Amino acid sequence: MHLQSIIIAVLAFLACVSAQACVGRPRNPSCSGPRDLGIRGRRCTPRTMWYYDPRDRQCKEMRYRGCRGNNNRHCTKAACERQCRR
Repeated sequence: MHLQSIIIAVLAFLACVSAQACVGRPRNPSCSGPRDLGIRGRRCTPRTMWYYDPRDRQCKEMRYRGCRGNNNRHCTKAACERQCRR
């Protein structure tokens, strides 16, 4: 039973750490504003992100270019839906 508690605690910790490691996540993700792919640059890392489309009321995938852009940008579809589809 004690080993099971330790394993659960370690898994919870790893989930939190991986959630914080999302490159490209804005400080205050938003559900408004258009899709904004950002800009390319030498130190910009392109990656798949999600934005909320208020017209369709859905979170949609986009290829974020890695720098700038607006706050309508989420690391996962689940994170986007959790914040925007209330």
